[in-house]
Amino acid sequence: MTDALLCGSYRPGHQPHYIQARKAAEDRDNLPLHGVVVAVELNGIVVVRLPDGERRFWNHDPQRLKDIVGVGRRVRYQERWGLLLHGSFGHRYLFSLGQPSEPPEVPCRPAPLAKLFP
Repeated sequence: MTDALLCGSYRPGHQPHYIQARKAAEDRDNLPLHGVVVAVELNGIVVVRLPDGERRFWNHDPQRLKDIVGVGRRVRYQERWGLLLHGSFGHRYLFSLGQPSEPPEVPCRPAPLAKLFP
């Protein structure tokens, strides 16, 4: 049996870091913008309609984002920290969003998650 792998990168569009998430939650000067997910493409492009118009982002795991958030669903985008927030009633999800130009230069860096069996 092999180790399960998870993306080990905390760069924009990869895994959110717990310090990034904490700082975003504490930031009262840069409140999240309300938006709606318009599209999630297999190449990682995520389109979100925000108060100032549609914006394009990139996420390393678009299928997971699409499965959890879906298209047409309400989200909040914390611009200063590059985080997409989704959920309520105790089920909250956080996704890091990068700029669409970042994917070619910043591939996932796999890291062991845990041994499945000793």
